[in-house]
Amino acid sequence: MSFADRLRELRTSNRYSQEQLAEKLMVSRQAISKWETGESLPDIDKAMQVSDFFGVTMDYLLKDKESIQEIHPDDNMDRAIIKFMASARQMNQISEELVTIAMDGKIDDDELVRLQEINLTLDSITRIIRDIKEKMGMEQ
Repeated sequence: MSFADRLRELRTSNRYSQEQLAEKLMVSRQAISKWETGESLPDIDKAMQVSDFFGVTMDYLLKDKESIQEIHPDDNMDRAIIKFMASARQMNQISEELVTIAMDGKIDDDELVRLQEINLTLDSITRIIRDIKEKMGMEQ
């Protein structure tokens, strides 16, 4: 998913018009429109402002694929929990996306691709939970 797609998705799922978001970010509505169509990208300061405003990471905004940081064997428990908490935000976004996808009762090709990406993300989150359980000495 591109920056343009993510921005449009974040804006619409939070029920902001382009005009309202433009006011919040102190840019023109035309700037929002250009960002959402992929005609241009915001400068780094505005991208950080978008990230902060919607409570998402810059990685989430700018990378084509969501990345879940896997827990490494040398990670301490605090680091493992931080990685899990980062994945919790993505779980919330996934649930919102699933509702949006299900609303019209049809799954188009783009939604099918997104569902496959969601499945991979959920698999990664499941591995994080398993790794935390192992670090805690709990059996599965």
